[in-house]
Amino acid sequence: MSKEKKGKETENQIEEKRSQIKISVRNLVEFIFREGDIDNRHGQSVSPEAMLAGSRMHRRIQKRMGSDYHAEVPLKLVIGEENYDLVLEGRADGIQITSESEREIDYSSNFNSMTIEEDMNVVIDEIKGVYLKLEQLAEPVRVHKAQAMCYAYIFALQHDIERIGIQMTYVNLDTEEIKYFHEDFTFAALEEWFDDLIRAYKKWSDFQYAWRILRQESIQKLQFPFPYRKGQKELAAGVYRTIKRKKNLFIQAPTGVGKTISTVFPAVKAVGENLGDRIFYLTAKTITGTVAREAFELLRKGGYQAKIIQITAKEKLCMCDEMECNPVHCPYAKGHYDRVNDAVFQLLLQEDVFSREVLLEQAGKYQVCPFEMSLDVASWVDDIICDYNYVFDPNVYLKRFFAEGIRGDYIFLVDEAHNLVERSREMYSAEIYKEDFLAVKKIVKRYRPGIEQQFNHCNRILLEYKRECEKYKVYDNIGNLMFYLMKLASELDEFLQRSTEFPERKEVSEFYFGLRNFINMYERVDEHYVIYTEHMEDERFKMKLYCVDPSLNLQECIDRGNSAIFFSATFLPIQYYKNLLSTKKDNYAVYAETAFSEEQSLLLMGSDVSSRYTRRNQSEFERIAQYIQKDRT
Repeated sequence: MSKEKKGKETENQIEEKRSQIKISVRNLVEFIFREGDIDNRHGQSVSPEAMLAGSRMHRRIQKRMGSDYHAEVPLKLVIGEENYDLVLEGRADGIQITSESEREIDYSSNFNSMTIEEDMNVVIDEIKGVYLKLEQLAEPVRVHKAQAMCYAYIFALQHDIERIGIQMTYVNLDTEEIKYFHEDFTFAALEEWFDDLIRAYKKWSDFQYAWRILRQESIQKLQFPFPYRKGQKELAAGVYRTIKRKKNLFIQAPTGVGKTISTVFPAVKAVGENLGDRIFYLTAKTITGTVAREAFELLRKGGYQAKIIQITAKEKLCMCDEMECNPVHCPYAKGHYDRVNDAVFQLLLQEDVFSREVLLEQAGKYQVCPFEMSLDVASWVDDIICDYNYVFDPNVYLKRFFAEGIRGDYIFLVDEAHNLVERSREMYSAEIYKEDFLAVKKIVKRYRPGIEQQFNHCNRILLEYKRECEKYKVYDNIGNLMFYLMKLASELDEFLQRSTEFPERKEVSEFYFGLRNFINMYERVDEHYVIYTEHMEDERFKMKLYCVDPSLNLQECIDRGNSAIFFSATFLPIQYYKNLLSTKKDNYAVYAETAFSEEQSLLLMGSDVSSRYTRRNQSEFERIAQYIQKDRT
């Protein structure tokens, strides 16, 4: 397709408001170009976590550049297919424009409408923060280079450029050392490469478009599956209005109101009105996830056509005796990325509801990891039932949806949301134990004697903290310790890169990931945190970064979607939860009426019974039943 024709399509098709299939540049290249094995033996060197930790470093590098460097440039391309528009969007870390002549360039003008003259040189800069020692990086990572090439193609197309350069800027997050890779392209070469990329993706976007047509048509005819209880219709209407206005809603709803179906149904209807494209039903426990799945199944029986997945924890899906995610110990990890796209596509054609049994059967057939395959399947479904972690936890969240920082058409339904306060406090907190440093040092020094000194530095500072702590002590700053923790983490990363096989690797890796988490969380520390040390009952000495108020961190996650509905039967005082779960001041709150009369209520006092999860067993249920039976007689 010619440059002129593509340019016209990108202008006209936005106005036509045709059906759109959206994907980020990063997700596209990672999806099409991934290959090889799953291998957990290589630390976090070029992982998504490292990229997120590098955002601070991105800003530093960008600020060092001159006036000819434009940072965080949003780029968007609309590609007209026969029945829909494929919308590709992302954000280039930097675009540098210089002139070969001595004439001045007016950089203050609107960047996107800027005219690129023949004597101007344009370079797309892609910055990647890594923990890898940069001398080990002989060439750019394939997907990173592909991401830069996509941005280069979009910019060259939209500004009629015949030649353009890309620069891969790798920065070590511990040492701040920088390594550059530069390459120039003609527009013709980029166009040929890009057209091949889009052709490889077309069967997926075609599938997505065809399925969306079926889904939307089915929603138009969908009816509430029960006669409305008292107050239930008003509750469902409130949820719908909140989603339509792209706001957040807190619902205090007594048991028996029917919170699940009263939130799921209006959310589905909102999708049918193009107010969202995907529903995340978030839970604290597996059992509430099961209730949500039953609610979606009720709608499916009423004609709703949707693809639904309940994400199962990795340990419950792993088909190996021991969960070692590398090609040496797991046959499903070896060559996983070479086969998984075929496995996912065939599964999408065969099934609508992706249960644990369905996932395990397909994973066995294609010899791929069932957990990683399930996350890939989730990218294509309409409704995702999962734990809070997959949206809110910075170490676990679904990077396929949220890593780019681009807002998606997501609706979040947060069940038993009173649990999210304490859960999120732990998600955004981190801790280290002095004794762990000594234990891991004893292991590592046998294989890498030089690293012992870094452990000693950290241990010495922790010992000083221990001596000045009676029971616990609060600190404003631990910058000296953080300096040595970062140096130790850097050494450990290199050690784990080089030493892929040794008996205690799992123990060392767990310590390393905990250390990295502590360092990453320290970047978030502000007035919402308390840093303290404490002598534990088991005689260990702990330092903790405790997130007292998680609202700011949670709001960042909520802002990735269109609307969030928080609901619980234990949401009083509701203002307390509103303040801790969101920073927005215009959130809505409603109190749902109970569906039961006062005569239907029964209050019993039993000091020897409990409904706590850890005490749920046959004898406990029998004692509760005896109390109820005794009252009735």
